[in-house]
Amino acid sequence: MILNWGEQQEFKKGKFRFFNHWTKHQEFMGIVEEKWGSRVTGNPMMQLTSKLKLLKVELKRWSKKHFSNINHRVKEAKEKLNKIQADIQERPFDNDLAVLEKAVIQQYIDISNAEEASLKQKAGDDRISLGDENSAYFHRLVKGRYSKNRILMLLDENNNEIFDKDLIKDMLLKYFSKLLGERHQIPFPSDLLDDMQFDTIQYDEGAWMERDIED
Repeated sequence: MILNWGEQQEFKKGKFRFFNHWTKHQEFMGIVEEKWGSRVTGNPMMQLTSKLKLLKVELKRWSKKHFSNINHRVKEAKEKLNKIQADIQERPFDNDLAVLEKAVIQQYIDISNAEEASLKQKAGDDRISLGDENSAYFHRLVKGRYSKNRILMLLDENNNEIFDKDLIKDMLLKYFSKLLGERHQIPFPSDLLDDMQFDTIQYDEGAWMERDIED
């Protein structure tokens, strides 16, 4: 049996994604309040979009600081916790180690919950609840969604299988250019409307639709 996995495709930079677990971070609301209090000009809709853009830029920077490479951060937090607990085994009456262990445990819990929540949101699976150590399951779901959204092969007009990504791009471009770029002359019979009958509404129905909006 011969398995051909094809050429590895590069993924483009994704769009901005808001992660729900951000709202649980102690710094989140302060960032929102600061950016929402910025002075911007324009009509109300322009002010709204301007503040959203300012907030997006700040959240991307903030997220990179606290949650970038989150898988590695979870491993580091776990290793740090294991080391402290190993030291406690050697010095069980060290109060400083006990206080440090409590703080590191909370750090590990927070970063682990953030990792699991972000994976669950990326996976788009609402059937599984958080807090059940489903990170590996969510990882598989995310990889499955990425694979599902990739086009690895297309059939051309002669039913030949095309795997080359550049040829696939050309096929898609030509197909939709032909589909959307051609002008079609469709005859429209002048007496077509004569055979059509349209329902009309009564005067009181029209007045009811035009009434003033109430609270």
